[in-house]
Amino acid sequence: RKRFYEKGELIFLEGEPCEGVFLLTSGRAKLFKLSEEGKEVILGFLCPNELFGEDALFGNYIHSLSAEAVEKCFVCFCAKNDFEGLIQQDSTVALKVIKLLGHKINRLTAQMSDMALRKVQERVAKTLLRLAEAYGKKTEDGLCLNFRLTHADLAALVGASRVMVSNIIGSLKDANAILLDHKGRILVKMEQLAQFVDIAAEKKLEAPWEEKFTPFPSQPKAQWNEPYSCQECPVSRIWEGKSDIP
Repeated sequence: RKRFYEKGELIFLEGEPCEGVFLLTSGRAKLFKLSEEGKEVILGFLCPNELFGEDALFGNYIHSLSAEAVEKCFVCFCAKNDFEGLIQQDSTVALKVIKLLGHKINRLTAQMSDMALRKVQERVAKTLLRLAEAYGKKTEDGLCLNFRLTHADLAALVGASRVMVSNIIGSLKDANAILLDHKGRILVKMEQLAQFVDIAAEKKLEAPWEEKFTPFPSQPKAQWNEPYSCQECPVSRIWEGKSDIP
């Protein structure tokens, strides 16, 4: 099953029935939870070719978090029973899923460790460094995020108030550690911004999850502009063991 989601449209909501797994093939989405007071906590952003909604693989009947498109997205869906059948038939698929889940767990562990061990300014700097490494485009001045990150989004990522994050962004701009382009996207100067991350805490938190990880290789954009058969879907290629996932 394939579907487009517009910006701001929910892909699934926390508490809804968990019927299968999803693969983001284009666009960008975010994973988040809401507190009892309605405060949003962003757990991470999704790039193209990332699998999500894995709750279904662990016997969960409802989603433990929510997913929302932050720009127009194209998503493939695989029913739980079909995906479980694939895993049982092909051990390489199971290993690839384990690698993906291990990376996600490590990434969330790092994020939670940052929130527990770092001051807010360090959390903001560290989060911007991670986002720049994952989504940054090289320019003469540094790495420019390829999407617009609002102060509210950044606050929800680091567990702080929007006002505090806005003040920190201002101080980082004054220190020439970050810039804003004409579209309001953040340009990160990696060396300058890294100076705002506490070195002692950094050594404690160093781990393999800092490495880049791309579980699903990128597909040509033209592939998604026209209908195609189920056999051409990247999820189907994964089922049949034809994907070149490392």
